[in-house]
Amino acid sequence: MNLELTYVTLIALVLAVSVLFVVLAGMAVGTIARLDGATLPSALQRGGVAFGGTLTLLLTAVSSVAGLLR
Repeated sequence: MNLELTYVTLIALVLAVSVLFVVLAGMAVGTIARLDGATLPSALQRGGVAFGGTLTLLLTAVSSVAGLLR
């Protein structure tokens, strides 16, 4: 099996799982904010901030690990 293809497949899989985790984190924060009594725009904003922050951290981690694997 081609090692380069395995590497690309591994990175793609990690990115896909990361995106799923980020979406779930944003949805959870938005839902919790809404249940706490926040207005809909405020809950969406909190969910979006959580989405963006989590995405930034995960992409940094994934790029660091990808650099170490090279």
